[in-house]
Amino acid sequence: MALKAHVDFKGINRSVSFEKGDNVLKLLHLVVIAFSDVGLNKVPPASQELLKYDESIQDYVCLPLDWKPEGDIAVKLECSRESSQVHCLSYMYT
Repeated sequence: MALKAHVDFKGINRSVSFEKGDNVLKLLHLVVIAFSDVGLNKVPPASQELLKYDESIQDYVCLPLDWKPEGDIAVKLECSRESSQVHCLSYMYT
């Protein structure tokens, strides 16, 4: 079953499809591919994290790379690379 994530990266909006049962690492890979033309693929994978808002603590928490979303999910992608001072934020709304 295909799921969609609507992604905003620095004001650019794209839809990213992923399969039910895909893990966070696969979803992150698909987001990087969707935004490769704007340079997200140049940010090292170790500098990228998907975060989900946790209502109970009213803050974002890091999603484990092996976690498998069972449906549409709203997450935030944070990237940072200290050596080149690259910082980016991306939000996915589904």
